[in-house]
Amino acid sequence: MNIKSIGSKIKGNPTMVEGTVYSMLIICSISHFLNDMIQSIIPSIYPIVKDKFDFSFAQIGIITLVFQMTSSILQPFTGLYADKHPRPYALSVGMCFTLIGLLMLAFSENYLLILLSVSIVGLGSSVFHPTASRVAQLASGGRKSLAQSIFQVGGNGGSAIGPLLAALIILPFGQHAISWFALAALLAKRKENALNEWVFYNPCNPNLPMNPASAYQKLHTILKNAELPRIRFHDLRHTFATHATKGGVDPKTLSGILGHTNASFTLDTYTHVTGDMQKNAAAIVGGMVKKLKLEDE
Repeated sequence: MNIKSIGSKIKGNPTMVEGTVYSMLIICSISHFLNDMIQSIIPSIYPIVKDKFDFSFAQIGIITLVFQMTSSILQPFTGLYADKHPRPYALSVGMCFTLIGLLMLAFSENYLLILLSVSIVGLGSSVFHPTASRVAQLASGGRKSLAQSIFQVGGNGGSAIGPLLAALIILPFGQHAISWFALAALLAKRKENALNEWVFYNPCNPNLPMNPASAYQKLHTILKNAELPRIRFHDLRHTFATHATKGGVDPKTLSGILGHTNASFTLDTYTHVTGDMQKNAAAIVGGMVKKLKLEDE
């Protein structure tokens, strides 16, 4: 592979595939549907737990506050962490939290356990949404509005059907029937496994993910043949960013290539490089000043 072909591959944003990968968007939408369906069950069972445990409206309000704090207000912070430290298996981790919270909620027999259960379900949602949205953007092929719309349709559909299922299943059979919705969490986790694997896509067919182990093995084979030390893929990312910065690539362009939210984060991450660049800039300006002095003399 020559330099020209490599350049063509990294032109623009390399995390975007050419063409919209609808199969991945549909999987994202289905996962979003199942996740938000589970989330919508919690406010739907308020009348059941209020009558069973004789809760006041203030106690119900506190349950809502705790749930919203973990599922919504916490979400920007989990999103910020996901930008700085992307983890391909965050989707499965989020759904595991949701599964645990659901099972705890189904068998909670006091107020504190209910609060703990809804907070765990909410935490699962806050972990799920930023990473799932990120995967949808990666599969957009540049059609970000379309990708977000498909992703959002699933969530809205789940929020709409969740209360209906609660009325059909939980109302007749009681609180323990909440555990039946664990099947939805398991199904969502199964769907998310396909998204987790979609870290490296097949360049010949972007709909097919490449096994990460195969990609790592190829990297290690190349390094071994070149008699270079064994490094991670993430180290390649830093190496590229460092040399690009030293080579004069402007921060805005480099930020887009790396997938950072803004150029300031890129500059903050590679301040050791910009420090050397500032020294070089000072030396250049110093040379110009000396040249002007000599011309004046």
